[in-house]
Amino acid sequence: MGTGLSYSDVTLLEPLAEAFGLGVEELVACEKEEEEPVKAVLEISRENRQKERRKNILRTALSALVMLGVAFGYLVYEHLCQ
Repeated sequence: MGTGLSYSDVTLLEPLAEAFGLGVEELVACEKEEEEPVKAVLEISRENRQKERRKNILRTALSALVMLGVAFGYLVYEHLCQ
């Protein structure tokens, strides 16, 4: 069973550091004086996870509605064709 922890794609470190105006070393240092950039990265990550969850819920709901529509259409068709 996994812990849910993983390492980020290292190719993203340089663009992330640049976006926060930091060096890569500063971004990954995780020292007390570097807490704000780390918190910002974690906040962005949390927001992205929430967006993905909402997308997945929306996809699931839309899929269920389509399936219900098809089933309803089939029942109506069967009823009218008898």
